[in-house]
Amino acid sequence: MKVTVLGNCAGQTAEYETTNFLIDSGETKVLLDAGPGVVAQLYRAGITMLDIEAVVLTHSHGDHTLGFPYYAFNCFAERLSGGSGPSKIPIIALREVFEGVNNMLAFCYPPGKFPGFAFENWEVPSDSLSEFVIKDVTIKTTPVSHVVPNIGVRFEVGAKSVTFSSDTVYDERLVALAKGSRVLVHEAFALGEMGEMASRTKHSTAEEAGRAAKAAGVGKLILAHPLPQYRSKKNELIAEARTRFDGEILLPSELETIIID
Repeated sequence: MKVTVLGNCAGQTAEYETTNFLIDSGETKVLLDAGPGVVAQLYRAGITMLDIEAVVLTHSHGDHTLGFPYYAFNCFAERLSGGSGPSKIPIIALREVFEGVNNMLAFCYPPGKFPGFAFENWEVPSDSLSEFVIKDVTIKTTPVSHVVPNIGVRFEVGAKSVTFSSDTVYDERLVALAKGSRVLVHEAFALGEMGEMASRTKHSTAEEAGRAAKAAGVGKLILAHPLPQYRSKKNELIAEARTRFDGEILLPSELETIIID
């Protein structure tokens, strides 16, 4: 199992893309979030839209959803060019998130659907755990604390697993979801010097990411979703997370691949 980092920044800049990932079991590919640059990043990673068998959308914010209409259009365009893909594509998301991206799609490409395939909502509950299976991949979710309804997500392939926090403050529900995972991908929005702002907007500092990794007992911590001004402060983010967690810590770049062993 491997994770391709399609983007790893809290904002889209000339240098960085927003935080989106591709999870690949070797048999099944699942897209986690669809920010504004996701189509270009997938193509740069050698992935077509028709390779993707399911999409998980964690929450409504634009850096996680604005690429969805163009992803949908390219699913159609690739079919027009002779490609083939699933006739039904699961969108694992809260109901309001699924409705929101469908409204975006209808605005961009009326009437909001294309011939030959359809999206279907595998609805995530807003207040409890959930579990879904896509071929050989088991996907588990939990609510997490953010300024809008949001979910943390765990992917399992056999005995291998990786958990993603999405945008959240330190949350015991996310720690519980990550227990037993080899890898935790956790938000590190800022350093502690901006802790008050991070807390107010319900984002995690690097210290909180380290705290979550230690509490979950994972082997490796991947820092994600830093503010643009912190992308160049890799060593500082890792050092702050290490005050809480003494395992391996990484801050990956765009199109980097992480092997889940």
